[in-house]
Amino acid sequence: MSEVTPPNRIEIEHLILASFPNCPFCGAKDMKFDWGRLVPKRMGCQNCGASWEPLMSYDGIWSFVAAKLISVDSQKKGTNLLNKMYSRDFWERMPFSSHEGWNSEQVTKEMPGEVTKTVIIREVVKIRCPYCSGLYDEVNDRCPYCGGKR
Repeated sequence: MSEVTPPNRIEIEHLILASFPNCPFCGAKDMKFDWGRLVPKRMGCQNCGASWEPLMSYDGIWSFVAAKLISVDSQKKGTNLLNKMYSRDFWERMPFSSHEGWNSEQVTKEMPGEVTKTVIIREVVKIRCPYCSGLYDEVNDRCPYCGGKR
């Protein structure tokens, strides 16, 4: 199992800010990051108070995948987006509230992008061969080393 390279905080913040150059609700550039152990656990707009949980991925390099809105802005824009994970592309295309007629319900109809996250957990049970003491998967009827039956 390879170890995950600890990210450079400045590089990760710039990576996220490429998708969030401005707050999608108020247009401000004042984003603040609260860091977890390896990646930001929360980012928020210091102007309107909206905040998100970013979802990062590591596959040899760090990438920003999606974000979940965890608190709405001071004018309650984005209430229907609350607690849903949306892709990075969704947030990049999100219009600013300064546009006339901004309507979050219309935005979600026109811009689908909710992300679902599936986690697959696989349990492998090993048993010891009574003849040669080798370990093998429980699903096998015979030891792959000596051919002995269970």
